[in-house]
Amino acid sequence: RDLVVSWRAARTLRDVDTMARKFVGSLLLLSASAQEFFDSERDACTSILVGRKASTDGSVMTSHSNDCADCDWRMSYVPARDYPEGATRVIFDGRDGAYPRLVDPARASNLVPAASVEKTNTTGKIPQVRHTFGMWESSYSLINDQGLALGESTCSAHLVGIGVPD
Repeated sequence: RDLVVSWRAARTLRDVDTMARKFVGSLLLLSASAQEFFDSERDACTSILVGRKASTDGSVMTSHSNDCADCDWRMSYVPARDYPEGATRVIFDGRDGAYPRLVDPARASNLVPAASVEKTNTTGKIPQVRHTFGMWESSYSLINDQGLALGESTCSAHLVGIGVPD
């Protein structure tokens, strides 16, 4: 009988130890999650898409929250344009999405110098198509005046880019 009581007591102590470890582990996870939630330097963007069958009136909707501390919140309208044969388009360095993401008043009227940034660096040029549609653009997504929308959802924490072996 003493052996049975000792085994039960040992099992109870093991259970208490296991529960205490789980509790402490949960507190650590909660603490880490809270730190990430309240850390203004971290990005936590969300993309939302609604298809025509998911909306009550058949509308298609898209949205993107730019939940970062230094993002460029401006939405710009880029008017439709026609270009001459042989025209080129400048490619801007887009590695830094901080405000201002782009300085190019010829592209859109509100893409002006700001926050001590007078110009955006370029990385090259590509051939320009003869006609572009008008569009609304922001840091990530855009929609043209024909209803074609594009979006992006960065998830580098879950995806890893692996180079192609030589």
